[in-house]
Amino acid sequence: MQNILQNVEAEQALLGCILVEGDLIKELSLQPEHFSETRHQVIFKAMREVQRLGKSVDMVTTVTKLGDSVEQVGGLQYLTDLGSAVASTANFLAYQTLIYDAYRLREMKKNAIEFANTPTDDGITELYKRAMELQEIGIEKTRTKQDVLMEIYNDMHEEKEDITGINTGLIDLNAMTGGWQNDDLIVLAARPSMGKTAFALHMGKSNCEKGGVTDIFSLEMPDKQLTHRL
Repeated sequence: MQNILQNVEAEQALLGCILVEGDLIKELSLQPEHFSETRHQVIFKAMREVQRLGKSVDMVTTVTKLGDSVEQVGGLQYLTDLGSAVASTANFLAYQTLIYDAYRLREMKKNAIEFANTPTDDGITELYKRAMELQEIGIEKTRTKQDVLMEIYNDMHEEKEDITGINTGLIDLNAMTGGWQNDDLIVLAARPSMGKTAFALHMGKSNCEKGGVTDIFSLEMPDKQLTHRL
């Protein structure tokens, strides 16, 4: 029966993928403590240190960073076996997910044992809070180069109207920007009394007329004055 608290195979496969293709480590959010085996923690920590130094992660740089501790992790032969056992790096993110799954279970078991040994009302709250925190670990979507390229590909083949974003209300500005785009932060700057507020209100008004929603927060004018100007 497989130990669900440890997924040694996933750890070995992930480390092997990095040894084969070092740049993959840039797309991982894992940290050394997420590995169940101590030697895997040491190997991954060395890889992270190589990455932080701006060097390419491979067999040579990893072994060099490990130094004398290379024998403690199984020697050069173990690292060679990790790399040679990888047939494809396509599933390396799936390996990361499996490692996170096992880590969350180990941590939850440890916290549950601590609570069982010293049960208190506050301990129930802490146990629940910790369980919620563990559920979030490793769940965030890792945005890979493939995700970005697929998004660009889909944008290229999507039928578009005259503008690709939110109508600014000004034809010339739409022509230059394609409208306000998702994920954009627009900073409007000018000297005092140049019409920044009036311009911004016009943008918001145009958005609402097109069915959008505009929230306005002002540290300068009260709501009545802003509404009057609008």
